[in-house]
Amino acid sequence: MVTAWVLKKPPEVLLEDINGLLACYSSLTGQTHILDTFPAEILRSLADGPRTASEIKHSLAELIDEEVDWFDKINEVLAELHSLQLLDARPA
Repeated sequence: MVTAWVLKKPPEVLLEDINGLLACYSSLTGQTHILDTFPAEILRSLADGPRTASEIKHSLAELIDEEVDWFDKINEVLAELHSLQLLDARPA
């Protein structure tokens, strides 16, 4: 089964760009997380709506204008962001 990832909506998750990093506050956990470029770009790609890991991979490849096989790393980051209560997973 393919999973679509969804960024939680405010007020559950609040995002703020800070000098190239992304601060993410989860009201569900009361924690703030500072993300570097790679996980931040994954979250930003979800701002327009649900996406699968494959769709995220293609959007990142377009962003850097290069095809790179980051599928395993993207799935790892998505699982971590989900465990931090920043994302929801749904059947695609």
